[in-house]
Amino acid sequence: LIDEERNKLEQSQSVSCLEPFITSILVFLQNSSEMLLSVPDALKRTTQILEKLFPIILGYSQMEGGDTRTFTSTRLDSAKAAIIEAFAWLPPGSFPTISSSVFSFASRQIQVETKKDSSCTTLSELLS
Repeated sequence: LIDEERNKLEQSQSVSCLEPFITSILVFLQNSSEMLLSVPDALKRTTQILEKLFPIILGYSQMEGGDTRTFTSTRLDSAKAAIIEAFAWLPPGSFPTISSSVFSFASRQIQVETKKDSSCTTLSELLS
């Protein structure tokens, strides 16, 4: 029981660190994506970081269960969305070794969220 609680705490702490890190990469890509091609090795380094983070997020996603703390679950959902979007900001062909895994993960996330029926309450207002 103690080991199980320790693992939950470690996961919570890890997700709390990973989520802002991935979000900062995403903000960089959204606001300075031209630097990926103008700064030597920027694209390669950014891609390598995302490729190392992806399996970690994927692993946490697979461990996620019904007893996951709400805070951790929310941060994990944010990290999953951010890493998917970060890959989308990269130029085509930048991550050929894991592109199919990223696509499958993104597809599953869409299916999971659709089944949860977690629709945005302001969506209808935005579309009108």
